[in-house]
Amino acid sequence: MVRKAFPTASKRIGLLRLMLSKHFSIDMAIQYLYRYLKVPGLQRFICDQLISVEPNALEPFIPQLCHTIVWEVSRSAEIEELMIRMSLKSYSFSVTILCYL
Repeated sequence: MVRKAFPTASKRIGLLRLMLSKHFSIDMAIQYLYRYLKVPGLQRFICDQLISVEPNALEPFIPQLCHTIVWEVSRSAEIEELMIRMSLKSYSFSVTILCYL
């Protein structure tokens, strides 16, 4: 899978419409977080959307998030903040992160 750089203006509008729609799911959000690692504003927007989700819904995606944090250290500040906030919400979430790290 080739990572995309900065989306063009027309793609940004379509991407925003997709992310604000009811069809945008958690697995799509994780995929877009990885695909657009070079776009910090998009990462921030997706992480802000994911903060409102219950930690139990994000638990299946902890391995992917931990992988991104470990291998993309300079680009994963927003993902790290998301993981910290979810860990504060749920003890089991934080223990699962500990097991993967």
